[in-house]
Amino acid sequence: MANIDSWESFIRMHGGIVGARDCFEQVCDELLFKENSGRDVHRMHSAGGDGGIDIYVSNEDGSVDIYQCKFFRDHLDSSKWEQIKSSFKTLISGHSKLKLNIRTWYLCLPKQLLPDEIATYEKFKHDREQEGICIRLIDGKDLILRITEVGLADKWFGANSDLLGTSNNLIPIYLSYPTPHTSLQLKFIEYLKADLIKRGLYPRNVGSSEYSMDAPLTAISRVMTEVQGCLCVAFRRVYIENAVMKKGANVSDQIQENMSQYWYTSPFVHIEPAMAFQMKLPTLIFKEKDVAREGMLDPAIRGIYLPEFELSAEEPISAFFESQMYVQLIEQYAEKVLWTSKPINRECSVAEFFQKR
Repeated sequence: MANIDSWESFIRMHGGIVGARDCFEQVCDELLFKENSGRDVHRMHSAGGDGGIDIYVSNEDGSVDIYQCKFFRDHLDSSKWEQIKSSFKTLISGHSKLKLNIRTWYLCLPKQLLPDEIATYEKFKHDREQEGICIRLIDGKDLILRITEVGLADKWFGANSDLLGTSNNLIPIYLSYPTPHTSLQLKFIEYLKADLIKRGLYPRNVGSSEYSMDAPLTAISRVMTEVQGCLCVAFRRVYIENAVMKKGANVSDQIQENMSQYWYTSPFVHIEPAMAFQMKLPTLIFKEKDVAREGMLDPAIRGIYLPEFELSAEEPISAFFESQMYVQLIEQYAEKVLWTSKPINRECSVAEFFQKR
């Protein structure tokens, strides 16, 4: 069975966004046909308009379920929601003529919704259910699981594909770090990636392990919904020999300060862990020595221990990864990620739940 983790592989296999968009409705059609043996499953032709219906499935009670398939991978902005609303409006205005007894309207998307998108969807759902039709969402993760279960993964995502290039048993985490600019930084990342995989964690990173046509923040947001934790390495990036902080300060309690020999890291070292923190993902940050303690690197802000490492030609990289400090921290972090990734059996009692843990 193929290991499907990202719709980016689907896009690559089908020649890019345009080809993938053309195939998306077809793969949904084949999935529903496989899942609904003995029932009528029909994909509507778009010539002359589809009446707000991409696919419909008949039910035993004479009602039908309607599926609207939208190949939206980036953020669902107002224009995309207008397309979704327009499809539903077209269906409602025409279904009486078609004499369809609609039970449920499904929106199929090859992505997982972000918090603001969930809020917009819930409002859309609430407003449209006034029409007496149940509204449901099938997101990218649900589609992937169902496509795999019915045996269509190899056909649509590549024969025997392993989209992460690794085992199904590894738990994906987001590995945030600036592009290494020294051989020691590069070696540090190589050691870290190897150690994470050894501990059952698979590091993902936009621009390193995978690429996207979307704007960086959009792509990062999407990957964050597909991982179980975030680990960040704050490498030295920008060196400031001399500078002035708060130059010209003339407000009470604010003073001008001279700075010298300061190192700053990449802005994404602050952005990516902040996104993970907002999504309540287990987060661990390692900081290279002398990098400024500000933003997400300020222990006072995060309220947790911020381990520091020094890269030196005199000491082997392996010494850090063999240190008691690193081993204890990474073991605790891996345990938190493992806990987060475990599915909860909602049918068991509280006592049974903790016994299973």
